[in-house]
Amino acid sequence: MPPRPTITPTPALHYWRGQRGLLQRELAQRASVNRTTVTRMERGLPADRDTIRRLAEALDVTPADLICQPPGCDDNSVSQPAS
Repeated sequence: MPPRPTITPTPALHYWRGQRGLLQRELAQRASVNRTTVTRMERGLPADRDTIRRLAEALDVTPADLICQPPGCDDNSVSQPAS
């Protein structure tokens, strides 16, 4: 069995930060990570599990909440090209 990936994108990070009314700097301080880490993750770059866990704790959500698509965003809402 191949090893599980140790880095994962967090598509819902921006959503949850906004829901909590936090600036990137504030979230970074609460999670003890660098603000540029939050910026990179919100731009779609993956992060390691420990960083995701820290951010989830700071936002009072689960790591799975950060890894999933944000609420209100589903694959059906994306316009598909006409066939």
